[in-house]
Amino acid sequence: MNWIITEPHNLPLILCGVFYSILCIFSIVTGLIYASGKKKLNPLELSDKFMEKLSDEEKLKAFTIKMGWVTFVVGIVQGLTAFSIFNGYNTFLNIFAICFTIFSICSVMFKLKGKINLFPVIKLFFYATILLILWLAGVKRYSATNEAIQYLKSSETVKVSKIEEGYFFDGPGDEIAIIFFPGARVQYTAYAKLMYKFAENGKDCFLLASPLNFAFLNTYTPEKIMQKYSYERWYISGHSLGGVVACRYASDKPSKVKGVICLASYPAKELPSNLEYISIYGSEDKVLNMEMLEKSKKYLPENNQIFVIDGGNHSGFANYGKQDGDGKAKISSDEQQDFVINNIY
Repeated sequence: MNWIITEPHNLPLILCGVFYSILCIFSIVTGLIYASGKKKLNPLELSDKFMEKLSDEEKLKAFTIKMGWVTFVVGIVQGLTAFSIFNGYNTFLNIFAICFTIFSICSVMFKLKGKINLFPVIKLFFYATILLILWLAGVKRYSATNEAIQYLKSSETVKVSKIEEGYFFDGPGDEIAIIFFPGARVQYTAYAKLMYKFAENGKDCFLLASPLNFAFLNTYTPEKIMQKYSYERWYISGHSLGGVVACRYASDKPSKVKGVICLASYPAKELPSNLEYISIYGSEDKVLNMEMLEKSKKYLPENNQIFVIDGGNHSGFANYGKQDGDGKAKISSDEQQDFVINNIY
């Protein structure tokens, strides 16, 4: 089962998918009814001027059939949009979902032209609600603390630079690099301290910024980075949702990376057998779906290691405060992050 519908904190996306599913069924059914020619077109869907042009019964019937098939096709597109939202990690599909929602709002408003008609207004409400949820889900983020921001500055051992894709942490090592996907709705700079520590210990890091703070809208970026920089070994990593996206990338492009590092996360599909895999999560994590974590073990390659941080929680891998619904950590975020650094070869 997909990670979107098994993780409670993805409720905003679940609601959007449900709304689009309802619209899909409604459009397909009404479209087929109109296309059959057995029912007249609802005049509330069109402006008064347009209805005047269809005063002839035959013209109206012919137009109704055409509009029926158009509505049917729109229903199919709405179904694909629902699928893209539930699917969660396909960049193109999710950008398509947002663009289609904006287009739909503009289309309904154009048809209304200042009138207050119930049916189009209901559709407008659905679309506007979906767009609002998508927007709020991305905008309402967990912000980086001042402690994290301090690690966006260079030192004698680590050079930190702002790049097009996010931030680059360049330490003393030159053989290994980690590309890191942040968790959903978490300001990506909240991971600066962890990335700095990785670089300081010989593993350069690329911390990725994502549209609306959702990693699945940024799956194309790792390849861009790999084309610009040269390392012997590339690792893909992520926290929470970011870890799911990292696994997805590694599964689709196994020749590009040496291994995957999951922090409070798990793969949603089978990983290639040639990959190295490390999973680390806290014993007090109340956000991570433990049942799905256990089930995901069937997807792991033979070379896998799983570590449980005694006293660690979901939020401790970064510096953004305590996440809603998370358990109370029994150790500091420093201790939790040091555990990660010490157990990554």
